[in-house]
Amino acid sequence: MRILISASTKVILTGEHFVVYGAPALSLPIDKRNFVFLEAKKGKGRIFFKSDRGQAIFFENRFQGKEDFKIFLPLFSFFFKNKIPFDFKINFLSKKVPKGLGNSASLAIALSFAFFKALKKKPRKKDLFYCGQLVDQIAHGGKPSGIDAQTISQGKPQLFQKKFSPLGFSFKNIKIELPPKSSLLVVDTFRGERETTGKLIKKFALSYGISKKPEEMKEKERKKIYQPYLSIFKVILSQLKREGDPEKLGWALNKNHELLKSVSCREIEKVIRIALKNKAFGAKLTGAGGKGGAVIVFVPDEKKEDLISLFKKFDFYSFPVNIDTKGIIEEKIKKIK
Repeated sequence: MRILISASTKVILTGEHFVVYGAPALSLPIDKRNFVFLEAKKGKGRIFFKSDRGQAIFFENRFQGKEDFKIFLPLFSFFFKNKIPFDFKINFLSKKVPKGLGNSASLAIALSFAFFKALKKKPRKKDLFYCGQLVDQIAHGGKPSGIDAQTISQGKPQLFQKKFSPLGFSFKNIKIELPPKSSLLVVDTFRGERETTGKLIKKFALSYGISKKPEEMKEKERKKIYQPYLSIFKVILSQLKREGDPEKLGWALNKNHELLKSVSCREIEKVIRIALKNKAFGAKLTGAGGKGGAVIVFVPDEKKEDLISLFKKFDFYSFPVNIDTKGIIEEKIKKIK
């Protein structure tokens, strides 16, 4: 049995860091896709992992090889309990997908979809979300918000917000589109070093003089933190429509980034300077930010290719993205290397 599944990745368009304190945020599934090729045959329960970063094998509770693949082991317990009836070869075929785009959730959901297919079961979105969360919890070293798994399993833009009574996150599918004759680019600023999300959350809190955990703060205290962002968020949301004004949307994205300067870095700022100097509507970091973080650039359609070429001259990998509409799909198998 041979199965090839692809799943979208995601970008956070707005709301980074402020969402921790209860502000609304917006996440988009994008068409930069991850691919998982699964080959299954009856065997002893051996699991072979492979990607462009290395290989590994898991058999009889012993793991050997590239440690990165360990994050996927909980999926086998979820699907097969204590007995794996097949030998699996799993090949992750993603190409140049930067960190910060929900990769662990995307790969987990694609792999889980393949397992459902192998077992001849219909995958439910809530099960795919759960599987994405299982893997993200290990990948991020703690309980994730769920925005990556939710955006990718739903396959639709998400309006999300942290709630404090009771504690949790709310998610809502939302219909949005970019204004006419405009595009989004993602730029990878990785230069061999990345800052962790945990470190960047602390850096953001320090820059705003925050000494308490969000759960320890009164609602009035939390609102004071994100009040300057809230008006910007409303402008962004109001312009994400067919008749939206790209200039206004670009202005709001730039203003959003100004509030995130404490978690930016030299490379992110360089990308944004290049973009704005060359007629982009707006640009901001996406995700936690910091060293190795990604940037989204909002551009006129006619400037898209020029900017991609320009970023390449400065040794930054960039690519255009669209709001994904395909969701998780089974692909035709052609030639798998």
